[in-house]
Formats: sequence, C-alpha cells, structure tokens
Amino acid sequence: MGSRTVQHYANSYGNNDVFVQAGFTDAFTTAANLNNSGYEGLYVFNTPTPSTTANAFGENYEEEGSPWDWWDNTAYGIVAEAVNGVPGFTSPAFFEANAILGNPNMSAAKGNAYLDTVQGYLNPRIYVALGLGNASSITEVIDASTEIYPNPANNVLNIVSYAAGIENIYIYSINGQLVLANEVNANQIRLNTSTLSKGVYIVDIKSKNTSIKRKLIIE
Repeated sequence: MGSRTVQHYANSYGNNDVFVQAGFTDAFTTAANLNNSGYEGLYVFNTPTPSTTANAFGENYEEEGSPWDWWDNTAYGIVAEAVNGVPGFTSPAFFEANAILGNPNMSAAKGNAYLDTVQGYLNPRIYVALGLGNASSITEVIDASTEIYPNPANNVLNIVSYAAGIENIYIYSINGQLVLANEVNANQIRLNTSTLSKGVYIVDIKSKNTSIKRKLIIE
C-alpha cells in the first residue's frame, strides 16, 4: 500500500503530469495500467498467493517481497549456518529450506524478467523527467532500447525492445525486397534466419507508433 499511496498523492499534486503528457503507449505502460487504478508511475506486481503448506521445518510460505532475487540456495545455507548457526539447532538444510520460502520458484530467468520489466517501465520516464526529450522524442527512447543480436547472425536472430511492445518484424534485402515477415505482439522474439542468404539486410521493427530499423548481416 505504501507505493500506491505515494503515487496517489504524486498524481494529485501534479508531480507526474510530465509522464501523463508524454503519452506513453508502450507494452509496459499498458500492462501497468491494468492494475494501477489510473495512478501514473505505479507498476503493480501481482505475486502468487503464499502456500499454506509448511516445509520440513514447520515454516509456511510467505509473500514474495523481492521476486527479482535469485541465489545459489545451497551456498546460501552453508554461509548462513556459518554466520548464524547454533550447534545442534540449525543446519545449512534449515537455512536453505527457509530462505526459499519468499521466492519458491526463483531462477535467473524469473529474476531477469522482473528486472527487465522494472527498467522497461522506468527508463523512458527517466528520459522525459530529466528533459532529455519530449513526447515527440519517445521514438528515440524506443530506438535506444531496441537490440538485435547476434549481428552478424547465422541461423538465429534475437530481437528485444525494452521500451515498447513489438507488433511486427519485416526483413528486407538490400534491394528492398521483403524476405521475411513475422507478427510478434511481445517485447522479444527469436527468429530463424537459416533461410536467408549471406548478405546485408534491413530489419524493420514495428511497434504501435514507431518503426525502428537495424542493419543485419547474415554470414
């Protein structure tokens, strides 16, 4: 409730007007607006309901306070026992089992998904708040936060847009011929480029209001 209350007053005092007027329409903003009751600046993470089943040490699962965290659980247990352990009472297994209560399915993939979401929502707002651009410069934000890799590529090409949802991708030969078209509706995609001949291509990455182009080399 703390962050919701802060954004309630930030909006009522006009502190977030600069973001409202920027007219963000990216996928992160759209997702945030589904759960933030209209409070600009608030991105709600709906984490799973804690389990009521106790672990081997009688402890129940708890709310996921930091779902973006992940760690080596075995190493954590050993270090925690060494620092806090009481001989005959605690053990690495105890710390391992209890440490994971707040993030039972933690992993690098899950943690990075949360981190990418936080940055995807925050970075365009930082850009606007610092006066680095205005509403007409949102395309520059999306351009700067769009990546294709590897480049040069061979059989696979990854395309990621951290600031806007990708709707379509078109790849053209250097002569302007369309050689690949793909509907995406996501923030990232992995394309099979094994059918493309060696050479230089232009990748057109289309979002709702933008068209970002990148040069691609197929080896």
